[in-house]
Amino acid sequence: MKNFFLTGVSALAIAAPFNAWAQDAGLAYSVQYGIEYGDFSTISADGFNSEELDFSYRLGFISANVGYDFASDFFVGASLSYGIGLGHGPDNGVAGVESISRGRVVGGYSFGNFDVYAAAGYGEMRASVPGNIAAQDYDGQTYALGMDYAFSDMGSLSVELIRDEFDSDEGSKGPTEATGKAVRIATKFEF
Repeated sequence: MKNFFLTGVSALAIAAPFNAWAQDAGLAYSVQYGIEYGDFSTISADGFNSEELDFSYRLGFISANVGYDFASDFFVGASLSYGIGLGHGPDNGVAGVESISRGRVVGGYSFGNFDVYAAAGYGEMRASVPGNIAAQDYDGQTYALGMDYAFSDMGSLSVELIRDEFDSDEGSKGPTEATGKAVRIATKFEF
């Protein structure tokens, strides 16, 4: 969790100088909430054999964002998000995601009411895996491609495709790699 917060603070520090350039229209703050559906594929190796496990998940999440819109329709920013798993876990004997946190730097281009963007950063996941007594913590890189549609001056709908490449040294099977793919659907409000 310490690395996540350091990454988030770094991402916000990158975006903070844009405040000095902002007149009233350039700098934007927003809050986003929604749901994320995804799948993870994990591979564990204890030195002699490996074990694969695939599982899907649902998250409810909230995100805080800061960005700067340039006059040329390009924009940059930073995003911190936290999601809580919905409906999966060891209680029903199925592997599941308890939570995912992400800190990302975002850049994109505005086409009228549509914004197209890419994001990259650091993420952490806590997953429950059958056969392990405690949940495993994973961390690593996260990437995304997304699109926003502004339905008003303050609100927009978002769709994002996310790829996570995490690993963990915890668990009874030795080091584990987890690769995830997800779709995120959200509503964003700027202020």
